[in-house]
Amino acid sequence: ARNIAKAQEHDLPLVVPCPGCFNTLKSAQHALVSDEETRKELETIVGFRYKGGLEIRALYDVILNSIGLDRVRSAVKKSLSGLRVVSYYGCALVRTPEVVGVTEYENPLFLDEIVAALGAQAVEWSYKTDCCGADLGMTHGAPAREIADRITGMAREAGADCVMTSCGLCQINLDMKQTGAGGDRIPVLYFTELMGIAMDLPGREKWWPKHIVGVKPLLKSRDLV
Repeated sequence: ARNIAKAQEHDLPLVVPCPGCFNTLKSAQHALVSDEETRKELETIVGFRYKGGLEIRALYDVILNSIGLDRVRSAVKKSLSGLRVVSYYGCALVRTPEVVGVTEYENPLFLDEIVAALGAQAVEWSYKTDCCGADLGMTHGAPAREIADRITGMAREAGADCVMTSCGLCQINLDMKQTGAGGDRIPVLYFTELMGIAMDLPGREKWWPKHIVGVKPLLKSRDLV
């Protein structure tokens, strides 16, 4: 609510790159709008008055619906053709639907549209909205590894070359916690990293050494570096 109080003073949309933060902000806004008692309590605690009308948007939404896929396609300099990608949405971006405003919460496809615009092949799979374990990665290592192995294992079974996430926490959990049980470990990238590769953006290679599972061998095998 404090962040909403600050953002509403600018009369601009609030764009959020992290689905967890997006979900928290949307949940706070939902409480402000739907529960008068909670709204008054929050206004008192934070010391503001909610004006209403603040547009809270996830980063993918801006790319899809404000920038548009035509402009994304026109910016591609190195098509990701031949790269098989599973889009991992996680849980915070799509649930609960009445709070976050996502209609396709069981089988979302909007990240797949970005994958296709970059020239890659969006691979269908069944674990796209499962939870990555979130903060369990910090406190309960064994369950977090089990969850990461289940998700990345399903990505390999689907025939993917890599996992594309829309969440930084999901990216680091799946990248760091997977053990490769039952097969090789699979690279996990945040979706703007793939956009940077396809658009040949300067500085993109500085992120690759930060990955636990190497990205460069896969990119080399697809003539992307």
